[in-house]
Amino acid sequence: MAKDKKISGWSWDLFISDDEKLTATSNGRNGIYVYDLETLEPVLKTKTVSNVGYVAVSPDRKLVAAKNTSGLLALISMETGEEIFRNKMLKCEGNLMTFTDDSNYILDLDNGNTMLLDMENHFSILDDGFKDEKGHTLYAYLHY
Repeated sequence: MAKDKKISGWSWDLFISDDEKLTATSNGRNGIYVYDLETLEPVLKTKTVSNVGYVAVSPDRKLVAAKNTSGLLALISMETGEEIFRNKMLKCEGNLMTFTDDSNYILDLDNGNTMLLDMENHFSILDDGFKDEKGHTLYAYLHY
């Protein structure tokens, strides 16, 4: 009987690539881990922003995005593990994010906003959510 392998990390939203060959997770502090799902061997282990909540790998497997619980997003090279840049976005509590199919943008959802980050470190707001009569943003997203 084969012995189970344990991988490091946890995430609120476990990332699994579209082809189901990679998974990415974090340790909840500043460590991120990318694993090959066929071998369960690590592809990348590195450190980044504090309190990582979400991790995503680009479809071309060249980049990893890590976002903390305050909305700070870091872009990391899969080849070297080095950070390319960080962006505070709207500095709202972090939620889901994903790369676009061409790996040129990160679609970022925070508490009610939908934002797009390019690889030049510029972001734009695509949808600032629905507001109630008092101007509070409701937790609804434009879906990718």
